[in-house]
Amino acid sequence: MSASCEQGITLAGDLHARPAGALAVAAGRFASAVSVTAGGQTADAKSVLGVMGLGATSGQHVTVSAAGPDAPEAVAALITILGEATKVGGLPLAADPKPATGPSSGPVMYPSTEVVIPVMILLIAASRRSSPAETARPAGSHRSGPPRVPPAIAET
Repeated sequence: MSASCEQGITLAGDLHARPAGALAVAAGRFASAVSVTAGGQTADAKSVLGVMGLGATSGQHVTVSAAGPDAPEAVAALITILGEATKVGGLPLAADPKPATGPSSGPVMYPSTEVVIPVMILLIAASRRSSPAETARPAGSHRSGPPRVPPAIAET
């Protein structure tokens, strides 16, 4: 039997790349169709760019809706992520599943790879783009070294 569920939350911080990524990854784990609505616009919660495109900011009311076999669980999970991920300070760090060894008094902490890897890909892609100064060269200036002078001009 297919169910539908809807719940709202007021954001404690902006819905930028990191919380949008966490939201999309979590939404992707559910069979239900999940959407996020903010400021009269609706986006598929499984799309990072769609969620970021909403431009939801701190203090704005956001509604999470789902329709499908696991709709109530999907909405509850995404509301929890929105509440935690948009707090000032961002997402909590995940604890290392292996017990810590050595002089450390607690578990080793690291950011979730589900969030870090997409951000790293975006940073690498941005660093490979040419700067405007490199792309604004005159035609034929792609050679390195001094400009070539035709022999007829060089002899005079």
